[in-house]
Amino acid sequence: MAKTLEQDATKLVHKWQSVASYGVPDELSIALHVGVVDTGNNNNGTGIGSRRTIQATFTTLFLGPAAQLLQVMEKKFPELGMKQEDCKEMRWVESTSKNCRISRWNTVDILLNRWSSLPKTTFKAKSDFVTRPIPKVGLEGIWKRIVYQSRSRARRRSAIIPELAARHCIDSSSPSKALAQQHNFLQCVASHSNQSMPQLYVPKSPSFLSVLQSSIYNLRFTSPATPKPLFIITPNHESQIRAVVVCSKKHGLKITVRSGGHDFEGLSYRANVPFVLIDLVNFRTIDVNIKDNSAWVQAGATLGEVYYRIAEKSPVHGFPAGACPTVGVGGHISGGGFGLMVRKYGMAADHVLDARIINVKGEILDRKTMGEDLFWAIRGGGVTSFGVLLAWKIRLVPVPLLILVSTMAKTLEQDATKLVHKWQSSCKLWRSDELSIALHIGVVDTSNNNNGTGIRSRRTIQATFTTLFLGPLRNFYK
Repeated sequence: MAKTLEQDATKLVHKWQSVASYGVPDELSIALHVGVVDTGNNNNGTGIGSRRTIQATFTTLFLGPAAQLLQVMEKKFPELGMKQEDCKEMRWVESTSKNCRISRWNTVDILLNRWSSLPKTTFKAKSDFVTRPIPKVGLEGIWKRIVYQSRSRARRRSAIIPELAARHCIDSSSPSKALAQQHNFLQCVASHSNQSMPQLYVPKSPSFLSVLQSSIYNLRFTSPATPKPLFIITPNHESQIRAVVVCSKKHGLKITVRSGGHDFEGLSYRANVPFVLIDLVNFRTIDVNIKDNSAWVQAGATLGEVYYRIAEKSPVHGFPAGACPTVGVGGHISGGGFGLMVRKYGMAADHVLDARIINVKGEILDRKTMGEDLFWAIRGGGVTSFGVLLAWKIRLVPVPLLILVSTMAKTLEQDATKLVHKWQSSCKLWRSDELSIALHIGVVDTSNNNNGTGIRSRRTIQATFTTLFLGPLRNFYK
């Protein structure tokens, strides 16, 4: 049975959502399909003077006789107005083709044609589980979106929109404008993804906050007041990132990219305008080639993972980057990449041989195709100023089989001020590039009580000197 908006389709759809809770028999199933039809008073078949409206089609399957079905419908769903002429008794196998709503499927032989496909002309060519009824105002917003979509010549693929995202798009608590924007974006990503749709999360997703906060290291940005992305996308393939870039540009959404999350300014996961967060947590492949002293490292890998994979292949190869193992290589190297071997080998960015990025046009570029100017800029100027980094090709450096590491802490009472002052100029006195001393300054509690309670404690400055020497202990003392 088909009903248009002028025939109270909105009221019927709203009621349909809760019919199952009214104690209907298990033998009854009522499926809903919503589409757009032309209504017109012209008689020449041209469509001139016609108008487009929503039509809700209710397809009912009842495992029993028509007379019994009419009794149930009169009691449980009288608003639909089902009559005898609306029912047709048939074999179950015949009903399986009728339920597909294709008029040309008049025989069961069509069931043998596995290549037959349904036209994608609806809001979504899939079903959603509705956890709570959508209010009428929410349905009216959906109707406007469906009519708007039907006017477009390009039919976007909607069957592969993930369930969570689809649920969010029909959430009536969102303004209709935001609903349309989100749906358009998802449809665009679906149409541009050569692979399957990337995993994505929306603010209504159960895992949204846990994914967002999984690698936020500055806790001030975990507060409710911090702007949240419209979508968090965790791609598995380069084409999925390309789709997000193209569609974000098309729909006016800013892109932030997070590789490790050690961005203490929060620029990789927050913005003051509507934005999409690409989290590269799944881009962590590391391919080490000891023969040519290089490695391809995807942008979502951490420094610790890079170091570990290099050591798996060789104990005398390393990479001159940061000391914190949970920092992502994407942002670290694009900002220069300071580390403890800087005096010997320079910055991490000095050892980038090649790179793969996606620019604003959605093009995947390497060093040759991007040109030397852009290749120079992304090694220190921040990749997100120019595109989305996919991977670095880095040069490995030789390291001794055994090196020396020392950590020493001094408080103000232990002449920390004098030591820090001397540390600033001590590098001028060193004749060896193999030596590096890093400084960290923090606050510690000192207590002279003996019961471990911390009572009568006082706070003081502590300077910690971390030393790395690329050589044996005997040479270090010299």
